[in-house]
Parts: sequence; C-alpha cells; structure tokens
Amino acid sequence: MEKSNIYLKELILAAIAVAASIAVFWLWSGRVAVVQGTDIRGYSALILPIAGICLSGAFFAFAMLFVRNVRIAYLSAGLSVGTPYLLLPASSVVFGTFVLSIFLILFSARRMRSEYALSNGFSISKIAREGLPLYFTVASLVISVFYLHQLNQQNGAEALIPRPALDYTLRWLTKNPSLFESLDVPAINPDMSIDEVLKNFLQKELEDAGGVNKIPEQELSRLILEQRTVLSRQYGISLRGNEKVGDVLNHAVQSYMARLLGPYQEYLPFASAAAFFLAFKTLTLPLYYVTLLLSNILIKLAFYGKILKREKEKIEVERVMLA
Repeated sequence: MEKSNIYLKELILAAIAVAASIAVFWLWSGRVAVVQGTDIRGYSALILPIAGICLSGAFFAFAMLFVRNVRIAYLSAGLSVGTPYLLLPASSVVFGTFVLSIFLILFSARRMRSEYALSNGFSISKIAREGLPLYFTVASLVISVFYLHQLNQQNGAEALIPRPALDYTLRWLTKNPSLFESLDVPAINPDMSIDEVLKNFLQKELEDAGGVNKIPEQELSRLILEQRTVLSRQYGISLRGNEKVGDVLNHAVQSYMARLLGPYQEYLPFASAAAFFLAFKTLTLPLYYVTLLLSNILIKLAFYGKILKREKEKIEVERVMLA
C-alpha cells in the first residue's frame, strides 16, 4: 500500500513538472512577438513568462530529484520540452531542434539524478548545478524556435536592429538637447511626423541664413513638399508627410540592410534567432539563482507538508585498487 502511494505521488509530481513547463512555453509562444514590437514598454508583458520559466525550472529540478521511478522521471523530462513543439508547424528546423532538446533534457536529468545518488549529503545548489543550466539552455532553444517562427524574410533584418532600440535611441537623444545643439540641428522625436521635422529644419535654415523665420504658409508647404520629394527619391520611400519619424527611419534602415545583404537576406531570420538565443541564454544566468531559491522554498514547503522526509542510507562505493 505504501509503495503504491509513493508511486502515485511520483506520478502527480511528474505531471505537475510537465504541466508547468508546457504552460510556460505556451505563454512564451504568444509573448515572444513582443520582442519584435514597436514599443519598448511592451517588454513588461515578458515579466510573467520570465517568472514562469523560473518556477518551471524549480519544478523540473524537484521532479528529477525525488521521482525515483526512472521511466516516470525521464518521460516527464522529455514531455516537458517535447510537447511545446506541437505548437509549431512541422519543418526540418523544428524536428532538428526537437531532437536536440530531447537529448539535452535527458542528459540534464541524468546528471542531476546521478549527482543526487552519489552525494553523501543533500545540497540543492550542488545537485542542481549539474543539470539546471542545461534545462535553461533547452528552454532558450525552445523559445528561440518560437521566435524564429514569428520571423520572415522581410522582418528578419528588423530583428537584428529592433525597432524599440531605434525609438529608445531617438528618445534618449531628445532628452539630451545639448547633443542636437552641438550638431546645430533641431531636436527629433520618433513620434513627430515627417512634415513637422522638415518644417523645423527649414525654419532653422532660414534663421541661420538671416532670413525671415515666418514665411507664408503656402510657401512653407511648397518647400516641405520639395524636401519630402527629395527624401522619397533618396530612400525609395513613398512619403505623404504624416508618417512618424520612427517608422520612416526604421523602414530606411531595413531597406538599406536588405540592399546590403542581397541574396543572403533569406538567412537573416536564422541569424536573428541565433542572436536571440544567445541573448536569452545570457538572461538565464541570473534566473538560475532565482530558480535555486524557488527550489529551496519548494523543498521546505514539501518538508512542512510531510511530502518529503529525511532518511539515512548506506552507500556502497566502488574503488579501483592494486591487486
């Protein structure tokens, strides 16, 4: 009876670990597009997915340590990272990353379970460091595949130089007017229209030339139209005048990169996904310590709820000695 009770607890624990991972990856599949968004403030939508990946990592570590049944442990590990791939259309890239993810997560589980079995004492930080970093590597890989799925040949270049980064740079410059003053040009805000910017530049030129700053509105409109036509021809963009500076600048940068890369543009989504993977993997370094903290909390709660107990066992050690 006790053995069947432990078996049921292991099944429940494994199911919770799988459900937590699937839930957080499903959450990421819908939120990863925020990275390509036009507003850097939208990044606040990633707070919950980032917190979720720490919690799922803690449940994964908990299950790999305390589920004694090998089949249940490894099956739950595989399902945790394999099931999210069902959200993606089948392709060679998806299949390849799926196989790699399964291999890495099983290797992560094996390392953690081996370290736990061979340890003389229990130390979650010592045991988790053998496999938890690999879990985050796999998580970064899965989320990067979601990110790649969001990309296409047209916006692959935009992912290399994200629109939020351009807007943030312009807004930072706007908050530092001394930089514009040193260049002797009017301040530019990404939310300004093209006509507003051209009007400010024309008035600045007239002022510097000693002319009358206030010219007839009809003449000013004609000059703005001429300058807008020049910009349209120069950058190959059809401008009506009401476009925002941020939109036009973003389009100009991406068009320039497309011309620069030529036929290699089709590989931009993969380069963008690789850059995203490296960036996300770097982000998981501090998340690793947060996950360790959550794992400790889970273990203490499990002791408090009498889900875990302490037992002393004798461990046989095999040594190689001279005959």
